[in-house]
Amino acid sequence: MRHMKQLLLSLSVCLVMLLCALPLCADIVKGRVVDGTDGHPLTDASVVFKQNTAWSMSISTVTTDSLGVFNFSSYMTGMTTFEASYIGYKTHRKALYLYDQSQSTDTVDLGDIRLQPTSVMLEAVKVTGHLPRITMSGDTIVFHPEAFKLQDNARLLELLTKLPGVRQGDDGRFYWNNKPIRLLVDGKDIFGGSAIISQLPAEVAKKLKLYDRKSKLARHTGNEDGKEDMVLDVEAKPGFLDKWYGNIEAVYGDGNHYNGEMRVYKLSDKNPLMVFGNMNNMNEQHEIGQDSYSQNSIDLQGKQQYVSTAWQHNGKTKGAGDNNYISINPDFGHRDGWGTTYGNSQRFLPGEQQTFTITQNDNRSHSITPGLRINTQLYTDSVNFINLNAETKYTKEQQWTEYRMARFSESPSTFGDFPMDAAFDAAKGSDIYRHMLLRNRNNSAATSESTHSNVDFTLNHFLPRQKGEMSIEANIVYNTNNTRQHTDRQFDYLTEGTTDALHQYSRNPKSDLYSSLSATLKYYLSKAVLLNITAKTGYDFSRDDNDFYADRLSNAPTDYTPTALDNANTQRSRLHTWHGSLTLAPVINFRKRVHLTPSVEWAYSHDRLNFRRGDLDTLAVRNTHLLNPSLFFLWKINRAQGLDIKAGYTADKPEMLQTVDFENTTDPLNVVRGNTHLRTYGNLYSKLNFSQVLAPLQAVTSLLLEYNHYVRPISTLYTYDAASGRYTSTRVNVRGGNRFAASLNVDKSFGPSFRLVNIGTLTWQKRYAWLIKTDDNDSPALNGERDFSYEDQFTFSFETGPFNASTYAYLTTYDYRYDLTPAFNNRPLSLIYGLRLRLNQKRWIATTEVTDSYHHGYLSADINRHRVIWNGEIGVKLFHNQAALSLRAQDILRNFNCTNATISAYERSETWSTQFYHFIGIRFYYDLEPKKRK
Repeated sequence: MRHMKQLLLSLSVCLVMLLCALPLCADIVKGRVVDGTDGHPLTDASVVFKQNTAWSMSISTVTTDSLGVFNFSSYMTGMTTFEASYIGYKTHRKALYLYDQSQSTDTVDLGDIRLQPTSVMLEAVKVTGHLPRITMSGDTIVFHPEAFKLQDNARLLELLTKLPGVRQGDDGRFYWNNKPIRLLVDGKDIFGGSAIISQLPAEVAKKLKLYDRKSKLARHTGNEDGKEDMVLDVEAKPGFLDKWYGNIEAVYGDGNHYNGEMRVYKLSDKNPLMVFGNMNNMNEQHEIGQDSYSQNSIDLQGKQQYVSTAWQHNGKTKGAGDNNYISINPDFGHRDGWGTTYGNSQRFLPGEQQTFTITQNDNRSHSITPGLRINTQLYTDSVNFINLNAETKYTKEQQWTEYRMARFSESPSTFGDFPMDAAFDAAKGSDIYRHMLLRNRNNSAATSESTHSNVDFTLNHFLPRQKGEMSIEANIVYNTNNTRQHTDRQFDYLTEGTTDALHQYSRNPKSDLYSSLSATLKYYLSKAVLLNITAKTGYDFSRDDNDFYADRLSNAPTDYTPTALDNANTQRSRLHTWHGSLTLAPVINFRKRVHLTPSVEWAYSHDRLNFRRGDLDTLAVRNTHLLNPSLFFLWKINRAQGLDIKAGYTADKPEMLQTVDFENTTDPLNVVRGNTHLRTYGNLYSKLNFSQVLAPLQAVTSLLLEYNHYVRPISTLYTYDAASGRYTSTRVNVRGGNRFAASLNVDKSFGPSFRLVNIGTLTWQKRYAWLIKTDDNDSPALNGERDFSYEDQFTFSFETGPFNASTYAYLTTYDYRYDLTPAFNNRPLSLIYGLRLRLNQKRWIATTEVTDSYHHGYLSADINRHRVIWNGEIGVKLFHNQAALSLRAQDILRNFNCTNATISAYERSETWSTQFYHFIGIRFYYDLEPKKRK
């Protein structure tokens, strides 16, 4: 009886142990290690699984990622000891029972394992002193918002631009050491990680964590896949989610200029919402979408009415590795633009011959653009998910242009700074008339309607036993455009002593269809080797018709429409393209921090062009095979240093129409011809990027080295007819060139108040282009060009209490040298430097900025000068600092000007314009906060 009781007791204990272990039956054990006091993730924490048997001990160790998450692929069976540890924290131990993979295929989530800090750790955090701007937590870079001096009611955008190593590109995206980053809130995508997040109040952020987020595949399998996905994760303060934020701004000033804007956001991890509206006549084009943010100029002058709203719903499928979401973003824009652009160009002919051309272009435009975007991600279960992205946009635009051009045999600066009016008023026999070759005046009016539609569908399936994933992707893009244009052209051929008038009308309907279907397999041959293969096929179709009418009536009425068909420029074009590719890109993981990805892509295309223009009626067929090999090496040296190297060759083909022997004489002064001898071209490239975070020194540095060798690059060959002043252009292959660039970025803080940022870039380039011919029968001369440039962007700032000051200097200097035309060697230079001051008292704010923009070595006297720009603002805070009323002045001295220059082996071209910038007015700002300010 006693033995029976012992047996029953033993069976009961075994049964209890079995029942307790049932929820842990898995071939994958995952969890998250966090700080026991505030719950923040512990990166690189050690997680150990131990199992004792009668004859041995098995030990497996994994480490947590930047989010504190670990995944353990179990091969153990039976009772196992689990330990989680981290320096400065007490070790957490737990016993659990694991089944063999053949017995179970479940995944068990152990949830958050909270490690309690040791007494030594608790003492360490009591050390006083200024808070560092940047610290390291494992592989995660942590930015502390409290260490940055921000304006009242500052947006996250202001904080992001102050983060060491972080910059915002021209595309609105943020970059970390030359790599794009996505924005998250509490580790979750809100509106696709777009720049909308940057418009939230900076007060939301408790911390900002920059880390390399593992891909969905890596998170699911626990194996590396060699991909980098840099994210900047905004850790929100408690109680700041599911609340409304926003601001209202109103500006009114001289010339009846106005700007009204409203931004409203609901920050939520379930149902985020955004509403944005802007109305102004100050030439500001503001657009915010679910995955975009832009702030540009409409034109040189302009006005806009724009509204956009975005809503997203987030959910979770049980066992899924990421959120489900659907986001919808309709928007509508109405814009008018106008302005005048001036141009000055110099073209090099054989020997020391040259022509000089000045231009003036007055334009007006009017457009409406409604659009709709929908993005979804749906996990049907733990191993299957779907992405569906759709977009549609309609644009209707009207444009009016008046263009004047005068061409000279010597520099027009002899007759004044910009002698356009003098050129058109010049009488026969005057000095300026004798040096002119040609005068041209064009007036045009165009109306166009276009649509754009895009659907992108992806289905992903995770393979059993964490072996990889399969995906299928389909994409369809359909575009239409219909343009109707009237153009009146007047020519004075001064060399020949003749004049001409040409009236043109065209209807140009176009449509394009792009479609593709691809399948990808990613399969782990082992933990160290990931097989990655993609097969893709597709079909594209393009239609481009042009009904062209022209005549030469000398006294045509104002609204005259030509009715005589211009057969030489009437066109019918049908292009069919069947294309496919096969890509092999295995990933080799030498260890956790070292990855190598060799890749080779074979691409095939079959183009069939049915083309008719003038007397040319042809069927052109082209078969192209391209090979694109590459090699990517990624080495995360340690938690503060990283190195990546990429090298390869990319090949491409010219546009099909460029390879047809056609001639376009729509503009009699600029004729375009095709080239049947045009060949494929390519780029042999290599890039090295090294980055380093020196947290004790509060510094971030990065070094970027690039080398390019261009194979058969495509350039433009011009032929100049001196009698008519006509240029004929043809696209041609030229001799390959080389380019080398080196860039060093240093971002260093000195204590809590001083910061130095300097980005220096050296570039050397050797390239070639054909000199302009003066006879079609002549052989062109190949002119070599050697370019050397240095660009430096320097900023030094001081921030303390209510006073901020910064000084900056942006230097760009070039040295252009030519083999055949050394007389045209030049060294243009641009230097922009200035001082910015800001005073922020309890009730008052004041800012001022003085900038000197200096240019030297350009063709135009209007560019070669100093331009001092002075801006200022003074205001008072209202409503407990939630609002401000200020007097703003921009370009007080009325000196602002926009310039652009392009230099090649056959031409120097410059443009400049007076853009809207001068303004004096009143600005009112109100901040919508979810709580009262103290």
